[in-house]
Amino acid sequence: MLPSSYTRRLRTRDLIQRNFPDINRTTSKSSSKTFTRVGFADTKSTHAYLPFLLREKTKTHCASRVSGQINLVLERLSEIDKKHEEEEAVYKRKANAIFFKEKRDTPIPPQKLDKQHSRLSLSKNVGRLKPIKEKKEKEKPPPIIKDTVENLTRERMIVLARTLMKDKRMATCYKRNPNRIELMPPIVCDGTPAWSHEVRSDVIILVPIKSLRYTKWKYSSPEIGYIEIDLPKKNPRSKIDTYSPLRADDEIHLSSSKLNKALVEVFMEGLRLAKFGEYSLLPELNFDYLNDTLELVFTKHLRIPLVPAIFVSVDEPLYVIKPNLPDLDPTSDTLFRACFLAQEENILRKISITDHGLRVDALKVIHTLCKQDWRLQALTVYQLKNVLMHDIDFEVDHSPRWQRVTRDICVQSILKRLLYFVKKQNLPHFFQTDLNLLKRIPEKTLTFMQTPLKRLVSNEPQLLRDLQRASRTYEESDTSSESDEDWW
Repeated sequence: MLPSSYTRRLRTRDLIQRNFPDINRTTSKSSSKTFTRVGFADTKSTHAYLPFLLREKTKTHCASRVSGQINLVLERLSEIDKKHEEEEAVYKRKANAIFFKEKRDTPIPPQKLDKQHSRLSLSKNVGRLKPIKEKKEKEKPPPIIKDTVENLTRERMIVLARTLMKDKRMATCYKRNPNRIELMPPIVCDGTPAWSHEVRSDVIILVPIKSLRYTKWKYSSPEIGYIEIDLPKKNPRSKIDTYSPLRADDEIHLSSSKLNKALVEVFMEGLRLAKFGEYSLLPELNFDYLNDTLELVFTKHLRIPLVPAIFVSVDEPLYVIKPNLPDLDPTSDTLFRACFLAQEENILRKISITDHGLRVDALKVIHTLCKQDWRLQALTVYQLKNVLMHDIDFEVDHSPRWQRVTRDICVQSILKRLLYFVKKQNLPHFFQTDLNLLKRIPEKTLTFMQTPLKRLVSNEPQLLRDLQRASRTYEESDTSSESDEDWW
């Protein structure tokens, strides 16, 4: 079960639709399949999203065709990250070659045994051979492997980044910089942010900005989940505007792009000071002026984005400059977006530990199914992740064995809950329930989404066909994103 620190943000009993009857099973003699609908033995109120167990007539779920196809989809997704696994294997081989120790068959060295035999043969009274007590030598600590580009892995990169962000040399630049920016210790997150296009977790560094020096944040919220920071007005007595390098074009609000550029100087100075430390491998700072992206580059494929975040208070989320998808105005230079990345990944990590990653695997499969159907391509990873958190929020409260289900049940459960939210045209944010994550999707698009979702939930052959398409490689997959059946 989840720890006591986990609190629900939405009362899922408000999602009740109707009562379910007793378990009703209908078996067709002409078919070898069993269609089983799950319900409760009593007539108490329950939610309407309990999944259909679409499986063959078998005693276990392991032999299910749906489960088999889901496993094939997960295998194909794992092949995408094959390069990272190969790099990690190379690193482990080098580590084993350094730490290799030859084991001895006897605790007594052969040379000492020869000397003892020779002494006893010369003596008159030959007694029983007594083992020589060896002096226990202190075990030498294993040599430290020098970090290089060749043996660098993703896990080691995270360790290096966290060590670097906590370095005292870097910390001096968080408060002493010419741009009057006061930073808190950066947070290294390994998760799926709201602006990501893939379910695969990314490593990012959130840079919480406490305030501009000697000022407190004064902000306004044009809409739920967004804020605009107001900068102090220019003092008429002073000739120089202290905050002119950070003002937007309206000269009132804080500019997100100019704030990103100001952080470049902070981290360039921090990396320059870190060179005097005991680092064998330091990243390079890469800043793209066109896209306003700032990142630490270790290798060509191993890099960590630096994301500036506004820290308002402990009760409020962090507000980042990265636009969400869909967003209120992705091109805006004054909007800061709410980010619950640390809280979301904490919940998902605890869920994955408890159910051995079943629901996260189901989320990957559903995201793959949505990408290959043109009617579901408007759904983002962040929306699906909120659907998953809503689903587990109910299961934890109402299912005592929620962690002992199978992948096909998890896929069906999340699909049914997604269908409910699409029908309602309202997907509440898990932490900010007043925020509708489907608000930016047109009503006509939401209507089109209902047909493929209904088919995936109630039609097992169609689900199997879509899973078979998703399990193919990119070369064998069809270029069309339409369903195998009719369009509508």
